[in-house]
Amino acid sequence: MAPALPLRALRALPLLAALALGACDDDEGAPPPPEPELVTMRITAAGQVVDVSSTGVVTGGPISIDNNPADVTVEFLEDDGGPSILVTEDDFQVEAVSGSTALFTIARTGPFAFTFTSVSSGATTVGLALVHVEEEHTDFGPFNVPVEVNAGGNPN
Repeated sequence: MAPALPLRALRALPLLAALALGACDDDEGAPPPPEPELVTMRITAAGQVVDVSSTGVVTGGPISIDNNPADVTVEFLEDDGGPSILVTEDDFQVEAVSGSTALFTIARTGPFAFTFTSVSSGATTVGLALVHVEEEHTDFGPFNVPVEVNAGGNPN
């Protein structure tokens, strides 16, 4: 017959098990996953392509909102011109802020997709940034991109 454990030892077993399991955490001592090295944010708005460099230089802009509503997608490119495989929907999302909700509003349709809806004609900006959701930091931007709203109101 095996010797009986004292009651004090039995009470300590759950604590010891929790400590042992905590020490097996995969994140302990492991290097963090690599951050994406992005050079371009590519915005496609109603068929128009606008690029923003990592220094904030906009080419192909302003974004022109002629249709109501305008579908907008954002992707991030590495220095070889290809999309980053590190920027995934599970870990990242784009934050978008209208420079003037009196001119156009934004509705999120996915982590990298939006609908811009015109309210009235005029010039403004959209602020865009790539956010690493879990780590709560910005990996690209924020940058203000010029927007020209050429159609007023919702025709419906």
